[in-house]
Amino acid sequence: MRSLGIAVAKIVMLAGGATLGAFLARVCEDWVSSRTHTQSEYDKTRYSQGLGAVVLPPVAPPQAPFQAPNTEQEQHNEYK
Repeated sequence: MRSLGIAVAKIVMLAGGATLGAFLARVCEDWVSSRTHTQSEYDKTRYSQGLGAVVLPPVAPPQAPFQAPNTEQEQHNEYK
């Protein structure tokens, strides 16, 4: 009888967890959908006014691409 009660309790907990998970998933999905819709409307109004996307300033200045030294002498002078 005791093992039957434990099995029933586990099934009830499993079902409760599944129900809670489904509820939380739906709430999160509604929240994400709402934010996406709001952002879409914002973008539509900006583009209808002839404005583009908001341009953010660069975080760091651009750097020259890395170039490996060609000769042994250049490699030696680089580390002095």
